[in-house]
Amino acid sequence: MNKPKHPLSLRVIYFLAKRNFLSFLSDSLYLKIIFYLHRGEKLDLQNPKTFSQKIQWLKVNIKDPQLHILVDKFLVRDYIKNKIGCDILIPMLGIYNNVDDINFNVLPDQFVLKTTHGSSQNIICKDKKNLDINKTKAKFKKWEKVCLYKIFKEWAYKDVTPRIICEEFIGLNNNVPNDYKFYCFNGKIGFIQVNKERFSNNHTETFFNENWEMLDFNYGVEQSTSMIEKPENFLEMKEIVRVLAKEHKFIRVDLYNVNNKIYFGELTFYPASGLEFMNPESLERTFGDMLDLS
Repeated sequence: MNKPKHPLSLRVIYFLAKRNFLSFLSDSLYLKIIFYLHRGEKLDLQNPKTFSQKIQWLKVNIKDPQLHILVDKFLVRDYIKNKIGCDILIPMLGIYNNVDDINFNVLPDQFVLKTTHGSSQNIICKDKKNLDINKTKAKFKKWEKVCLYKIFKEWAYKDVTPRIICEEFIGLNNNVPNDYKFYCFNGKIGFIQVNKERFSNNHTETFFNENWEMLDFNYGVEQSTSMIEKPENFLEMKEIVRVLAKEHKFIRVDLYNVNNKIYFGELTFYPASGLEFMNPESLERTFGDMLDLS
């Protein structure tokens, strides 16, 4: 991830925002401040042109209550069941109000714990013997206090109840499966981001168009130089994505594919909170033009 232009000032802002000291600011003004401090650019919410600016526009202007359900990693399961079917849901092992409710003794040797209200707040346990339960509890007690609305004005997360969901580990041979992230603009697939070896030091991203032709750019993480084989059931994956994307101006649909079995990951409306840098920078306008806000 590229470094923010003004990291020290951002830390101060986020520190104050987490503690409600900046709640007197309008969402628009707050976003203009952090957008400038992070990217060094003026945020135009009246006439946004770039992808990053349009993500900020969505935060301020799209306030559909259904978004609270779609970003909640527990509640979204019923939505996916009704839209697609329960076969693509990762089997769930438990739902907890807080980390102290978890009985680790009854969990299998491998599992995944994640918050229902956050982003990248998860613990992947590949061998329970090596899990430091005290450190795990400390992380979740810290994460349960994080509100993405307070920090980044991501409106969809404003009223999501902090809980913890436990799911089966679906990787093979202790490997985290590839994560297929479909960026959709006005119901159409714009590009696909494939994350390999996520949550490791070897994490890479590779980008494709919807015809599985590799695109030469990166979005915060090192780009892989090796070609990734197109899944055999790629057309089925795209059809699932289209069903989930058709009601939204912008959405990112995350899927896994393990031994040609498709699993649902999550729905995201503000990737990297619209603050990450694209390389080359010209793609900001290219993808911005693909997103019609009218």
